[in-house]
Amino acid sequence: MLHRLFVATFVACLTVASTTNTQAQDSKRPEAQKRYAESLWKYLSETDYRKWERITPSSDFPSGPPSDDSSQHFRLASKNSDAAQGVGVLVVTEHYQGDSDTPTAITARRKMAEGFDADNDDWHWVHYAASGKPMAISAENNPWAKDGFAVYEEDGRLWVFEISSPELTDFVEKGELAKHVIRPGVGPAGMTLKAPDAETISRYLTAKPGFETKIEDGRLWVFAAGTEELNDYEQQGELAKHVIRPGAGPMGMTMKAPDTETLDLYLASKLGFVLKFDDGRLWVFRKGSEELSDFLEQGELAKHVIRPAAGPNGVTLKAPDAETIDAYLVAQPGFVTKLEDGRVWVFRNGSEELKNYREAGELAKHFIRPAAGPGGLTLKAPDAETIDAYLRVCGLN
Repeated sequence: MLHRLFVATFVACLTVASTTNTQAQDSKRPEAQKRYAESLWKYLSETDYRKWERITPSSDFPSGPPSDDSSQHFRLASKNSDAAQGVGVLVVTEHYQGDSDTPTAITARRKMAEGFDADNDDWHWVHYAASGKPMAISAENNPWAKDGFAVYEEDGRLWVFEISSPELTDFVEKGELAKHVIRPGVGPAGMTLKAPDAETISRYLTAKPGFETKIEDGRLWVFAAGTEELNDYEQQGELAKHVIRPGAGPMGMTMKAPDTETLDLYLASKLGFVLKFDDGRLWVFRKGSEELSDFLEQGELAKHVIRPAAGPNGVTLKAPDAETIDAYLVAQPGFVTKLEDGRVWVFRNGSEELKNYREAGELAKHFIRPAAGPGGLTLKAPDAETIDAYLRVCGLN
């Protein structure tokens, strides 16, 4: 008998009641994403996808749950698929743990049209527990999500899992883990983090787009993604030539990198912005902006602004306009900031107040703290606690 066959017993598990934690997470997903995940699982449950073309990718997929040598991949190119671009292709990956003969998790990926989701190379993926419960969806835009991790908010605390870990499956299927660690106040917006182990929390906190991080003996190695130095480290270990910056990393970790510029870019990077060093000054661009494209093609922009010593560690900032610099300076993980008439609105990411602001504009009830923000900007928020939490993340409180 083929033990690795996806069998009807998995479908029967769909009727198992969800835990309180996963019900809460599912309720925060947009209805369209929930329907998509449910309909895709129903299709897979009724289809013998193991009769599809079995493939061995030359490299792993650029986003979503990683696979390993034990993973099985099955590919379907329908009559509506664009063979040249791969659009419409569906790939199912079975994930295994240890010597198990049955999959512990299943990822389904569909290639979408160019521009659908550049961060996921235009793949729309859903990562399921073997029972069919969605554990992570590429397009759900969870405010705390990071590539390679699944997160669940519970009573103001944030559970963090590596997306391919068996603990994630256990949590989705059974709820609270008997064995876990708690790290108060270290997460985005000062949230308390919970995880199966301390190493998961460290890897989550140090993960940043565009960089590869490695934790070794309590120190944090930082590499720009895809560099020769990263390849050398993975093949040989410790680099003979590197720089060290004690206590500069997340949670006060000592940092190591091939050069100072890599460290500075890692520390200065913020979601939604692209940074480039040029003669000791830091250019700041909004991700995907025309000005960034012009800079990459032509170099120095004829029209730009300079703000001396305004950046991290006193570096001079350059940008297409003052608004870009201000938006960069006030951006912080876990918060959404809006510049309005020289003042900064601050909201916790995913909050009801943020939703109300987007729908109605100015909040009738709010709190103002003059000149308290980065660069002496006045802050506005739904309450004083939000401002206090924001200032702690900024290092200004």
